[in-house]
Amino acid sequence: MKNVTYGLIIITMILFLGLGFFQSPLLANTENEIEAGEEVLLNITTVSKNQYSMVKSIVLNKHNVEYLSENESEIYKFKYNEDIINNISGRDLFIYSGINNEPWVNDFIAELKKGDLGIINMSRGIKTLTYENGNENPYYWLGINEYKIALYNVKSAIQEKDPKNKSYYEENYTNVINKIEESAKEVKLELEKYKDYTVLTNTNTFDYLLRDLGLQVVNVKKEVTRKNLDEKKLDENKIVFVKEKDPIEIVNIIETKKEDDKVEETKKTNEEKLEVPELEAKKPLDIKSVELIRWDGEKTLVELALSNIKLVTDTLKKLPIVTK
Repeated sequence: MKNVTYGLIIITMILFLGLGFFQSPLLANTENEIEAGEEVLLNITTVSKNQYSMVKSIVLNKHNVEYLSENESEIYKFKYNEDIINNISGRDLFIYSGINNEPWVNDFIAELKKGDLGIINMSRGIKTLTYENGNENPYYWLGINEYKIALYNVKSAIQEKDPKNKSYYEENYTNVINKIEESAKEVKLELEKYKDYTVLTNTNTFDYLLRDLGLQVVNVKKEVTRKNLDEKKLDENKIVFVKEKDPIEIVNIIETKKEDDKVEETKKTNEEKLEVPELEAKKPLDIKSVELIRWDGEKTLVELALSNIKLVTDTLKKLPIVTK
């Protein structure tokens, strides 16, 4: 009888210990679920104000979002120190454009104390265009399709850090994309009438934007002359000349004309005109031109892209509809 009693006691103790052993993980899991369901406050830093606007279009009034540079000149002149490195290292997300838009960023990232910091290159997945010298064209953020990819990268990074509000960010992203596509669709329908027309340009800044519009683009190295048109067999009645308004000179990144270059180019242009004096005198060029904007601190990148598209479209509308 005693043996039976001792046996029952031992079995009871084993069951008690077993319950205690298996309950602890269950309690821990419950706590994890509560933590996963809590609201999080992300600290996000972007390099530029334009990137800041992209993030805000996804998070709206959620989270703390800051930027390092107000304009393009500040980006290229930016100098970091130990305080900035420590500050960014303690953030949740650091977002930059990539493709040489921030020439200092690789060295900066190498010095960051990673920890829980998410480092996001917005250009990931973008098919870049190249210059004649083989270097990548960094102005992808001026193109419509490229902007959508960059915004997707931003949205995905935020969703990973705040999965509870994943559908909220998805909805905001979809709203932005729908607005862009609606505006772009209207423009492309309008531009169908001008698919056989040509855009001449002396800058590569807007290559992504013009490609997205489906326009034929021909690059010239200087101002348009009749010699340019004759060499390329172009009809001046079917041409728009795209220039950049107020270009900013940044060494090795942005190609602009210095004053002495302008003088030299004027001489060359005059020489070209002298080569065909009768032709120029008889029929001076009458080409519609438009100045597009690369950077506007008062506009988001979407607003800037749509504004540039409207400028191109309005200029094309001034041309006669020439049929074959």
